[in-house]
Amino acid sequence: MTVGPDDRALSAHLDALIPPRPDGTMPQAGDAEVIAFLRRAVGEKAGPAARIVVMLNVAAPTDAVAMLARLEISDPEGFTAFQRLAYMAHYSRPGVRRALGLSDQPTQPQGYSVPAEDPDMIAALVAPVMARGRAYRP
Repeated sequence: MTVGPDDRALSAHLDALIPPRPDGTMPQAGDAEVIAFLRRAVGEKAGPAARIVVMLNVAAPTDAVAMLARLEISDPEGFTAFQRLAYMAHYSRPGVRRALGLSDQPTQPQGYSVPAEDPDMIAALVAPVMARGRAYRP
């Protein structure tokens, strides 16, 4: 699906929020599928994410990163809700899941297999924390 003319500003802001990998192995977020997901998710609701979608849809996309930064400060609740929906929409797409090494099959109802972490890797990650000792009162 291609992004329509009415969605170009929102698309540019989504691309700034989740840009593509420089090597082309991960797509950006501003495609029509993600936009359609956002529109379905906010629907007719006047909730926090809907405020951000409306603002980004009419904002000039020339400095999308600065606009996102301003919204994060001026409307943290709305920005967080919007960001969560954008991440859900983007990272649930089959091509993105494939790029992350996951199955491109739907995550539900059967789910997909996630390999267990190696115990040595977990031990190495936890070692610096354990070395600090107790940081709370018993």
